[in-house]
Amino acid sequence: MAIYEYKCNDCGHEFIEEQKIIDTVDVAKCPKCNHDSQKQISLSSFTMTGYSQLNGYAKGNVKR
Repeated sequence: MAIYEYKCNDCGHEFIEEQKIIDTVDVAKCPKCNHDSQKQISLSSFTMTGYSQLNGYAKGNVKR
């Protein structure tokens, strides 16, 4: 499950919803006034780590 942030088009109330990643719905109902709300773009807590980052390739510390 992913957490998405929404903002109401009518009253401006901001809230979060838990949805499956495969759900493609970008509109949710506001819990305050029951009007449509739009999904907001927010920062992710997702980070990728792997061989290249662990060995300095991502920082330009490669010596050949």
